[in-house]
Amino acid sequence: MIDDHDPLPPELAAALAAIPAEAPPPPGEEDRTVRALRRRGLLPPSRRERVGWYAGAAAAAALFFVAGARYGQTRGARAPSSASSPRASDAVAAAHLVQRTGSEYVTALVRFAALSRSAPADPPVAEGREAAATTLCAAAAQLPRMASSARATPAACDTTRAALERSSVHLYWF
Repeated sequence: MIDDHDPLPPELAAALAAIPAEAPPPPGEEDRTVRALRRRGLLPPSRRERVGWYAGAAAAAALFFVAGARYGQTRGARAPSSASSPRASDAVAAAHLVQRTGSEYVTALVRFAALSRSAPADPPVAEGREAAATTLCAAAAQLPRMASSARATPAACDTTRAALERSSVHLYWF
């Protein structure tokens, strides 16, 4: 056994002295180590990887911008915004919609009136009356906006509101 205090044999001391203190790593070992450390997140990405990531992000942003612009153009072509000047075809379509909706409202009121005659005190009938009056008042409140600068609410709506306030029903605006 060799003790720390015992001198080494001369041939062993010569062999140990011939070994270099630092040996170069095998070719490619440093690159493999750096890649492994970057994969684990212990080193930041290389400049080439960052440039590629930024280029990809810029391409994705441009793609989203172009897609959004195309979508906006398509939506704008289908339904003009309220900020644009009204066209004759828009006014005609709106007039037809008002006429159709008004006709459906009157038809629903006729059906409701027939049903309410059978049980005038039922809570659903009171709610139906309230909904009918509320809708009528909401429509009447829009009339001055279409006509001249008159701001008065039609008297029928005022009468309906007064009758509703005297009754025990709750007024729901929608």
